[in-house]
Amino acid sequence: MIKDRSPSITCARWITSSCLNKDAVYVGREKDFFYTDRENAIIVHRQDLILVGQVEPEDLFNEICCLLDSFEAWEEQLIRCEKQPDGLNQMLNASRHLLHNPSFIYAPDGKALAIAAGFPPSVHWHWKEILDHHGLTEERLLNLKESISLTDVFQDLSPTIRDSKMGEHQYMHCSILANGYMAGHLVVFSMLTPFTEGQEILVKNLVRHMSRHMENHFSEYSPSSRLSEIIIS
Repeated sequence: MIKDRSPSITCARWITSSCLNKDAVYVGREKDFFYTDRENAIIVHRQDLILVGQVEPEDLFNEICCLLDSFEAWEEQLIRCEKQPDGLNQMLNASRHLLHNPSFIYAPDGKALAIAAGFPPSVHWHWKEILDHHGLTEERLLNLKESISLTDVFQDLSPTIRDSKMGEHQYMHCSILANGYMAGHLVVFSMLTPFTEGQEILVKNLVRHMSRHMENHFSEYSPSSRLSEIIIS
């Protein structure tokens, strides 16, 4: 294409993602690269090109920078939580602005290891049950085992969205592995807002830090230490 009606093309190049910084995102005006008068912007990252309509590239660039800064701040906060004794609860609370929903972590025996703060019992009857009993009761675990096949659910080694059997909402589940054993399960309920596309990626990053926290506090979360608590009680 010759945009200015002059013979300006002197060579041709094949565009590949290897020519770009794979860790960078590029923003520009559509009309600077394509023959058009539309005031659109484009985003380029690796092999993806996104056309964004009716937006100033400068505004889009600033918004992307804000998103990157927000993610980096969240990542740094999760890293700090890894070494804290109450790290799991702190991670859930630090992720409240990304999850937008009630969430909790429970051990294989159903006892809650962490519960997101700020969500009242009135959110849902099942959430009230979790708050009242600080986790899942034996009766509820048995009920879930019969209704949703917990054995299959426990194999979720990455965040998986499923339809709930206890209401018109979905839930996201992911098992948390630490030092080679199943240390707990993260559950996020879509009781307040539906899950958004790509949210599993953020939850996967959250689980990664939770796993590190459990490995840093091995004596607190190891199966042998929990078994000794049961024997002592």
